[in-house]
Amino acid sequence: MLKRVITAVILIPIVIVGIFYMSTAAFSLAVALLLSLAAWEWAALAKIDKLWQRILYIGLLWWGFAASQLLAIKVVLGVNLVWWLLAIYLAKRFSTTPKKLFTGWRSCAISFLVFVPCLAAFDRLHRLSALYVLLVLCLVWAADSGAYFVGSYFGKHKLAPQISPGKTLEGVAGGILAAVVVAIVFAVVAKVGLHDWLFGAVIVIVTILAAVLGDLFESMVKRQAGVKDSGYWVPGHGGVLDRIDSLTAAVPMFTLGLLLFIR
Repeated sequence: MLKRVITAVILIPIVIVGIFYMSTAAFSLAVALLLSLAAWEWAALAKIDKLWQRILYIGLLWWGFAASQLLAIKVVLGVNLVWWLLAIYLAKRFSTTPKKLFTGWRSCAISFLVFVPCLAAFDRLHRLSALYVLLVLCLVWAADSGAYFVGSYFGKHKLAPQISPGKTLEGVAGGILAAVVVAIVFAVVAKVGLHDWLFGAVIVIVTILAAVLGDLFESMVKRQAGVKDSGYWVPGHGGVLDRIDSLTAAVPMFTLGLLLFIR
């Protein structure tokens, strides 16, 4: 726990400074590098062990990053929405999902649907406003903390025991509540009108549910690989993928909601 706290205290200020003082191009490059580290860990989970294969995979991923910039952002995020709906189906049928789906190049192909829209969403969000980037991060961080504390004290009903035994429905509710509180504070400070409040509440709830799904899906990949953590890059937190799994689903969903209903 102490390592987790120390790491968070060091990294969070760096992230915040980067959000507000980097250009969108530099910020997107930093996100792409972070996603590449997560993708490297994903390749390990997929049992892609040869160095040249991993390098090829990362190269193809960057081609995907570049190609996404040529498409309309709503198209990219729309495809991503379809993917996460399919992920719900895979999570519900986890016990019967073929393990080979999460191994080799099949798994790497799936990762494109996770990482590419995430970068596209971060890029568009930063172009709209650095405040939106900070908001979605704070929503996910608050939800993670709220879910942990509420789940620890009141959790009784398991969310997906075969995938992640520690997650409970009470924890999810606590996470949503914590995120809503953060959103209300933001709305008051930003002086958001009632019309936007209503849409904003829906976006916040959907974003946090997406964050839970992103976390669960990565847990599926790890469980199929037979490991607890995706890596050891972040002291006390496991791997990079462990830290950003919620964001890979939450950020695209938040951005899509913002583009469709508010902006």
